[in-house]
Amino acid sequence: MSMNPSVGTQWIHARTGRRYTVLAEAKVEATQAPVIVYQGTGPATGEVWVRPRSEFQDGRFVPVPATLLQRALNGLARTLAIPMGMN
Repeated sequence: MSMNPSVGTQWIHARTGRRYTVLAEAKVEATQAPVIVYQGTGPATGEVWVRPRSEFQDGRFVPVPATLLQRALNGLARTLAIPMGMN
């Protein structure tokens, strides 16, 4: 499953098991290639990394389950919301 990393979501590096938080989505100036800017949490706290979005989505990182749950709850809240002006 390929998920789009969004700002504030947490991911685990599949090989190392380290946890990271996505800080931003950006582009490489020279190529306009999309990249993910992320920061280590836990033992890797403070280190900021940049990786091509394609590498972030190729299975090297997996979303933290709480992130998946929060996304599902956000989607449910949007689905159940009643648009303003409808009584």
